[in-house]
Amino acid sequence: MPTRKQPLIPPGGFIGFGSQTPAVQALLRSPATRKKRRTTTRRKKTTTRRRKKAPTRRRRTTTRKKPARLVKGSLAAKRHMAKLRRMRRKK
Repeated sequence: MPTRKQPLIPPGGFIGFGSQTPAVQALLRSPATRKKRRTTTRRKKTTTRRRKKAPTRRRRTTTRKKPARLVKGSLAAKRHMAKLRRMRRKK
């Protein structure tokens, strides 16, 4: 066994952990993982109380409706087109 100060180099060099032999894997594992865990007493599972569902609140929709399409030749359509022309001239 190498001393603590020297790094452990497994036979065959460092390759993927899964492709190493179980013996080499045991050497590379840290001492903390090899410690035995204490056995704890198991507690009996208690039944969880179910909460009543809160009444669902209706939210206002933040999405706005699209404006209705303009009827061809109407005053609103003519005003709209005039507005677009004015915007074009300003550029």
